[in-house]
Amino acid sequence: MAKLRFLTIYAIFSTYIATIEARHIQFFLNGWECFFEDGAVGQTASVEFAPITGSKPHVDATMEDPTGKVIYRVYQKDYEYFKFPVNVTGTYKICFSNIYDFSMYNNLVYLDFTIGDENGLKTADGKAQSGPMTQLETSVVNIHDSMRIAELYQNHHRIREANGRLVAQGLNDKVIWWSIGQTIVIIFIGVAQVFILRSFFAVRKEQI
Repeated sequence: MAKLRFLTIYAIFSTYIATIEARHIQFFLNGWECFFEDGAVGQTASVEFAPITGSKPHVDATMEDPTGKVIYRVYQKDYEYFKFPVNVTGTYKICFSNIYDFSMYNNLVYLDFTIGDENGLKTADGKAQSGPMTQLETSVVNIHDSMRIAELYQNHHRIREANGRLVAQGLNDKVIWWSIGQTIVIIFIGVAQVFILRSFFAVRKEQI
């Protein structure tokens, strides 16, 4: 019993760690939500986000540096990708909102918030590449940069595909239920007309 409890706690803990360390995340936004990331001077930060589902697929976003200064703000965006240099060491915060005209919406939002070169090339001993590079290393760096650009395009098109697919599925479900409702109404009207017409030609014995 104790072993089973330990395995359960370990599984939950592992899932939690995997979730908070994930780079690409999806979260439900219903009002206001903030995310935090630590950065140091000299690094580069990037943020990519897009609402995938929702009756109003737009969100507001605000980025603040560790001093509370707003360094980026957009309103009702359906997709955005931007990069900025880290000028102050500390914790950066990005907040999302989908409250418009005193109405609160529900969205599934994709987010990729990174600070630093997480995908940078490293040497065999795990250290970052520094100093002059050979022609082969330069070619590898160029390939790496091209792959990063390709990844950004793939993320963008994947988000658009998911958005369009979910909208099409929602529209298809509405059409199906509308068709079912219309069919029930037509059957009910047909049956009612038959009974009404039969009542016109029904003659009781006492009336003859």
